Amino acid sequence: MKPINSVNIWIKIFCLTFGLLMQGCITDDLSECGASVYFQYTRNLEGTDKFSPDIQKLNLFIFDSDGLFMDEYEMDEAQLGSEHLMRLNLFPGTYDLVAWGNLGGDYELPVFVRGKTSVGEVVLSLKRTGKTVSKHPGDLFFGSLFRVEILPAIQRKQRLTIDMIKDTKKIRIIAKGLPAEEIARQKFACRITSINGDYNFDNSINGSDRLLYIPQTSVDEQGQFISEFVIMRDLEDGSTQSRLLFTYEDPDDKSIKELLNAGLTQILLANMKGQDLDIEDFFEIELLFDFTSGSAKIYIKGWQTIDTGYMVN
Repeated sequence: MKPINSVNIWIKIFCLTFGLLMQGCITDDLSECGASVYFQYTRNLEGTDKFSPDIQKLNLFIFDSDGLFMDEYEMDEAQLGSEHLMRLNLFPGTYDLVAWGNLGGDYELPVFVRGKTSVGEVVLSLKRTGKTVSKHPGDLFFGSLFRVEILPAIQRKQRLTIDMIKDTKKIRIIAKGLPAEEIARQKFACRITSINGDYNFDNSINGSDRLLYIPQTSVDEQGQFISEFVIMRDLEDGSTQSRLLFTYEDPDDKSIKELLNAGLTQILLANMKGQDLDIEDFFEIELLFDFTSGSAKIYIKGWQTIDTGYMVN
């Protein structure tokens, strides 16, 4: 009698079992097999998923269990499809996943080297001229999953979720009560300064550069001087040291007089509709100027009154 080859028997059993387990992945939608990431954007005031049309492109960076760069996935809205789903071709293991939405020409990243670039060392930066941001940056979104376990694809289907957050904020400053002739002579200027131009890959702020944001300005039918900004995120803990500045050029000596230099974070918190600076992405702030007392007083809606001690001519 020919002896039974136990090795061959075990090989056949393994192949049969593997085939049965994988049958669903062969016949069904491949996006349901192994690991995939579902992206959404619900961290907004409405609490609804506003991923589309707010986010048109995603860059997902993959780091291994040692925090070293492995790969990057880039997909536009059409490639992600209506379900905003991204299939990951990863072996079982532990990974860090970092996603940026709408990366474009307003932002810059270093060159990534596989197996060498560490997730703890990468910094995303807002492009600027020196320390001046003279144009509105495009909206930027962030999302992440750290120390996530990818399970064997033949054992189960695995779907991960990354909920994005908006890193750019729109701020409209409406200045009322300014002399029309001085507005026409372009003697007034509104600015925002903040330490918020560079980001680690956990979305924490990196660096100490104090940026100067230049707004788009206009005058409406009521003679209100309007300054519109797009800035990077402000932090409630005050670490960005953001300031709102309003200045006047003295026609006599051409010197720049500070009518207002106030902490922006406190003003934003006083004018919030919700409860979270990270979730709210649009703020409208009213400044009411009063020159009748012999000096400029500014009432900031929702906050306080400031006496500048200076009179506009």
